[in-house]
Amino acid sequence: RLDQGLPVGARALGVDAALVDRFRLRLRGSSAHVALDGEITRMATPLDYRLAPGALRLVTSAAPVPAVS
Repeated sequence: RLDQGLPVGARALGVDAALVDRFRLRLRGSSAHVALDGEITRMATPLDYRLAPGALRLVTSAAPVPAVS
């Protein structure tokens, strides 16, 4: 259930989409398999997720490199 958030798309395959800063995923079981850094691990539920603006720094070239054909 989404208590708040900005809808970003039409309902498809029974899934609602929304932009939110954080959310909690409650599941029936006390734990769930989760992909974490490319590995499958078991985590206790509920699962809490939050947006961390500025947490990832990217290094890019100053100008695009032309493609060689």
